[in-house]
Amino acid sequence: MREPEVREQGMRAPASGRPRVRGQRRLIGIAGAGIAGLTAALALERKGYQVRLFERRAAVPDTGAGIQISPNAFHVLAGLNRDAGASSLGALLQSVGFAPERIDLRDGLLDKPLGAFQLGEAFRNRYGAPYLVLGRSDLAALLLNACRARSNIDITFGARVVEAANHKNGVTVMVEAAGESGTLEAREITLMALVGADGVRSAVAGRVRGSEAAAFTGHIAWRGLIDKADFPQNLRNTTTGLWQLPNAHVVHYPLFQGRMVNVVVVVPHHISGAGNGGENTVQAGGWLTHKERRLPPEVREVLKSDGTAEPFQSIINSEGTWGAWPLFAHSRLGAWHTGAIGLVGDAAHAMVPYAAQGGCAAIEDAAVLADAFEAHADNASAAFAAYAKARKPRVARIMALSRSNRRIYHHGGPMRIARNLVMRHAPAAFFEKRMDWLYGWRAG
Repeated sequence: MREPEVREQGMRAPASGRPRVRGQRRLIGIAGAGIAGLTAALALERKGYQVRLFERRAAVPDTGAGIQISPNAFHVLAGLNRDAGASSLGALLQSVGFAPERIDLRDGLLDKPLGAFQLGEAFRNRYGAPYLVLGRSDLAALLLNACRARSNIDITFGARVVEAANHKNGVTVMVEAAGESGTLEAREITLMALVGADGVRSAVAGRVRGSEAAAFTGHIAWRGLIDKADFPQNLRNTTTGLWQLPNAHVVHYPLFQGRMVNVVVVVPHHISGAGNGGENTVQAGGWLTHKERRLPPEVREVLKSDGTAEPFQSIINSEGTWGAWPLFAHSRLGAWHTGAIGLVGDAAHAMVPYAAQGGCAAIEDAAVLADAFEAHADNASAAFAAYAKARKPRVARIMALSRSNRRIYHHGGPMRIARNLVMRHAPAAFFEKRMDWLYGWRAG
């Protein structure tokens, strides 16, 4: 099949100080229409900006089955259209999401929980919002519908930003999209600013001097969507389960109003069943091909080899729709902007998922970025600088928590015994106070 033609135009700044695009001084482009991009679009539109979203795929990406929305992110989403009543994002999130009663903390080698982190009424009262689990597709659909209801937000699918250049009038971007004839056409667009919300392998990040590339962590997350009827009967409840093993862990929680169960199994790459080619196996990104309805035999055998408890064995033997996802993360925070080109979400700070805050951090980014553009309405570079200054300390702390949790979850030997003692005997207030800084955050 012949490759489509690409009609290109040269990248050049406007010939005069007058912008070519009407309203360019209030026009912001966003590359990527995932959770980060859609939320940023809504937040910026509320501050009076026009937004153009460019998504390279044909539809909003909903990679992964489930997402956890803690109060810090819920408050941001609920505030985006709080005046919409029953149609507000806060109300809609609660209608499609599920609020677990608690997180059961478990050792995969033992039959009984070590303890629990309560997520019920006391938690909601403490933070003024619920802790929700919901399908990524549901969240993406809610955000997309909210964007489509705004006349100042325009979304183009099948379009990707292939070039971007700063100049005194803002940013000129080259957007490549399929034309009516089926050929690829490149259009030149002038914007006030460009936001890179295009994920862990961000193309826009390549235009930000000093940005850091995310690296493969050496772990694979197997994500399964299991019908409730096929999940172990004694675990079909309203809680989230966290099972810890030496160098591995498993999380599960109900989705789609309890009809399905989302299971995440994190294991080292060398026992992942996802190929033995080392890091090169996963460099292409995205889901790794898997056609079976169960975890690969090598994964199940390794997870059972240490004498795991029967309930745990039942989980890893469940049949469902499984896919493997390589975990990439930034080892440190590099630059988040160059001039009027900036980054949000995984493009800026991809993190390991052991605090369930990757999506929440991207949602927080959107709120802080919008506030910065409100405060620096005529200077995109200053807005991005203020946003990065405000966000980096908190993001660094979230990333450190995620890395710390991985060590705790994956302890073996004497450290495992010490961890279990703490989880069994520490008072609930210990865990609550430890997480106040995270869940109690508010924008502004």
